Amino acid sequence: MDNTNKQSSFWEFLPLRGLGPIEFLDDRSVIQTYQSELGLVTAERSESLEEQKQNLLETFKLLREFLSEEDIKNTMEGLDTFGDSRENVSRVFMDSGISLEYEENQLLEIFADDRAS
Repeated sequence: MDNTNKQSSFWEFLPLRGLGPIEFLDDRSVIQTYQSELGLVTAERSESLEEQKQNLLETFKLLREFLSEEDIKNTMEGLDTFGDSRENVSRVFMDSGISLEYEENQLLEIFADDRAS
């Protein structure tokens, strides 16, 4: 297999499974072995429930012309109900444009921006 095929198979998106050899629920230590493909970690973010609420309110301020007070109230109630379930969630951002979301060191989600190729 030449390098091009290795590269493209690594980036193959596999719905409900993962990205190439990386599978959802893989341990963070396993995923760190793919640093050369994923890139260097540039930031990591983990938010408490209060930080989630604050960020949500700031977003609502930006979108207030499109959202009603009822929308904001319903969303905040939902966050109160389910937000604490995301207390153990962290997101790691890579210089490649890939970000990975973990819960208790298990991979939950993979995101890619326009820098990811």
